[in-house]
Amino acid sequence: MLDIAPLLNTRATLVTVTAGELDANLDPTETTTETDIWCTTFPVAPDEITDRADLAVDRLTIYLAPDSTVAAGDRLTLRDERWEFVGTPEAWRHPRTDSVVYRRGTIARVA
Repeated sequence: MLDIAPLLNTRATLVTVTAGELDANLDPTETTTETDIWCTTFPVAPDEITDRADLAVDRLTIYLAPDSTVAAGDRLTLRDERWEFVGTPEAWRHPRTDSVVYRRGTIARVA
C-alpha cells in the first residue's frame, strides 16, 4: 500500500466540533475536542492569473492521513492561524486495492 506518512510534514491541531445542549437562552452550544495531527497544505490555485504577489492566501488544499475523521465545520489551528474545513474532505482510494490512501479537502482562513 502507498504510505503518505512521510509527506505529512506540518503539525496542526484539529478542533472537532459537535453540537451541544441548548444554553439558558435556548441558543445552541458546541462541544470541541482538540487533537494534534500531521498534514500537508498547498495554496488553492487562483481562478485567474494575477501579477500581484502580495495577495494573501485565504484557502488551502489540505492532505490528511487516511484514518482522519473530519467533517465540514471542523476547525484547524495551523501555524498559529485559525482555519475551517469547507465541506468534508474526500477520500482518495487506491485504484487496485480500493483502500483509502489519503484524504483531501479545502480549508478557509477564519478571523
